[in-house]
Amino acid sequence: MSEQNKTVEMTALCGEVQRLLRLATDGLQPPSGSSETPRRKMSVFTYGVCLALARREAQEPAALYLEYLLQGGLSMAAAQTVVERTTLKFMYTEYGPSCCQLGERFVQSEDAAEVAMTLLS
Repeated sequence: MSEQNKTVEMTALCGEVQRLLRLATDGLQPPSGSSETPRRKMSVFTYGVCLALARREAQEPAALYLEYLLQGGLSMAAAQTVVERTTLKFMYTEYGPSCCQLGERFVQSEDAAEVAMTLLS
């Protein structure tokens, strides 16, 4: 596959990630307070979405997540930090596995009710 085709495919996958995240979080309001847990849960959930889409399209999940963050306006350094923290740290917290699996399941079901229940708890 040419480099241009890879770029087009990755851009399309990032668009699908964005569509799914909008659907999953429509109307959600994070709980008030200074806890970073909701943001971390969302990061792991997003990685789970990327994981499911990447598997389906034979792509590298971390590369898709990185590209999604870059397309969202993060700098390369900030995006790499988010990917590293998510994949090496947040995935292994008490909420990590369930949020990641929820992201993977959401790609199949698009059931936003389950997402709200998990991400806001």
